[in-house]
Amino acid sequence: MPDRTQEMPKPICPKCGYDQSGIVATWETQCPLRGQCTECAYEFEWANVIDPSRVDLLWYVEHASRKRDLLLRTPATLRRLMFPNVFWREVGVHTRIRYRAMLLWVLLALAFFHTLAIVPVGLGNWSDRWRVYPNSFEAFSAFGIKGYLSELHNAIFSPFFRIQYSYSGYEFRLGGQYPGDLKSFLTVASFIGAQSLMWMVLIWVLPVTRARSSIRSAHLVRAFLITWIPVVFVFELVRMVDGLYMWNSASPILNWIPFVFLGALAISIIWIYWFWIAAMKVGWGIRPVWPIAILGSIAAILVGSIIFVSEAM
Repeated sequence: MPDRTQEMPKPICPKCGYDQSGIVATWETQCPLRGQCTECAYEFEWANVIDPSRVDLLWYVEHASRKRDLLLRTPATLRRLMFPNVFWREVGVHTRIRYRAMLLWVLLALAFFHTLAIVPVGLGNWSDRWRVYPNSFEAFSAFGIKGYLSELHNAIFSPFFRIQYSYSGYEFRLGGQYPGDLKSFLTVASFIGAQSLMWMVLIWVLPVTRARSSIRSAHLVRAFLITWIPVVFVFELVRMVDGLYMWNSASPILNWIPFVFLGALAISIIWIYWFWIAAMKVGWGIRPVWPIAILGSIAAILVGSIIFVSEAM
């Protein structure tokens, strides 16, 4: 028979990560049902420590065992993420952390939003490049299959890489349709991402926070990975808006797009703050949470503003 002991993870405290192997080694005849971590005083069921998969959540993407389940569990996960208090009430420190599944889910979200943006970005690139010609489609078609592949490439990889073509030939260069596109897009994304990063760093380095919560760093990294969903969404939204403006800047409908974008940006920032506060209060049991929340909000706003101003200049 195969040695099952090699397949079981090391028994650690779900909250602080303290190794419980020493206590397990003292058992002689039977295993107690419940225990308490000698490091952080967190109470747990020994069965869940020995086999963390026992408390896996059926709706949560991080606990999906197959790639197909990531897609099937996405709606239920997003519904709970819309209200961070609900999400952290079910996730908490007791649930198993699986970075690989969470990172894959974030990458799939990036691929999904990026695919949605391909059409407006492609239309915008094509219109901005060829609308100056009287017979634009005929002029574009003169490049043949290479022209179509070049436009498809630009729609997919904008604003990072671009194939610029003319009658004198093709050239591959960094950047988007215009020289400042990449910097503008990254400025908006970094403004959001830096604020979430600041929350994680602040909770990580504050001695009072670590002493009161006794949470292991893995919980902070998990929360930070989740907050990349709005970063990815806003970045791709900027791509869509830019493509739509290049396609038809005179359309009256586009007058509302700046308000939609600013609304999405504001909602993303508010959600990130709500998410981190709920994580500390509901998920990790940090008390009191409001002094840390106020300090974190001020620090995040300052860092985000500094990065935004420095990148915009």
